[in-house]
Amino acid sequence: MFGNRFDNRRTFLSIYLIATAAIIVQSLYCNSLFTFAYNSPFVIIASVAFFMCFTTFTLQSTAINMLSASAFAVYLLHKNPYIWGGIIKRTSLYMWESMSLPMFTLATIAFVVVIYLATVAIDRIRIAITSRI
Repeated sequence: MFGNRFDNRRTFLSIYLIATAAIIVQSLYCNSLFTFAYNSPFVIIASVAFFMCFTTFTLQSTAINMLSASAFAVYLLHKNPYIWGGIIKRTSLYMWESMSLPMFTLATIAFVVVIYLATVAIDRIRIAITSRI
């Protein structure tokens, strides 16, 4: 449909990098939280281009397919106001104030992985329950 996969991958990756550079430039000159919001035009362009870049790959991994099937559930859970404001934001601020930068970085990576895996586990239970209905 799109032609050569490698050429498409290069095109989508280029669009992604240009949109990401635009986000960085916008963040330097505009003091706005909208720069990194999910509905920011450059974020949308970068996200779609990144997604399209990955559509050029052929993956046969059960683990990757299982994790990617729950990506929308992860988005829905982490943007829930009770989870975002109540758990994620408070924990992140606590870690930022109480840890050195290297420890904060490692703790944040671990925190993100734990949230992702917990959400995938919850979503797998949801899939198992709703598949029987």
